[in-house]
Amino acid sequence: MNTALKILVVDDDARALHSVAHFLRLEDYDVDEACDGNQAALLFEQVKFDLVLSDVMMPGLNGIALLAHIRSVAPDIPVLLMSGFTPVEGNKIIKLEAVDFIMKPLDLDVLLSKIRRVLDPKS
Repeated sequence: MNTALKILVVDDDARALHSVAHFLRLEDYDVDEACDGNQAALLFEQVKFDLVLSDVMMPGLNGIALLAHIRSVAPDIPVLLMSGFTPVEGNKIIKLEAVDFIMKPLDLDVLLSKIRRVLDPKS
């Protein structure tokens, strides 16, 4: 059902990146991985994504700067940010036009629920 839906996962923590990407592939999403914001921005210019899931704290182009870049070139693409920040800071991030925020360490069921809610609001 989800095979046409393409997600870009961005995280500088290789283990977390591969783990989340693997989990989403098992849920039948088409997933590309980027190990930092710069790589993600380049991929975003080349591939059409339905959703971007990005860590906030990364060297170089961080998640907030990546969100700003995505908003400048594709304002309608949903961006879900993840971080170990407190929920209060998560609220600030959402005000920056992320569709949602999830705390790390990730609860994969909560993550999947948030992704499904964004990609298929009718379900």
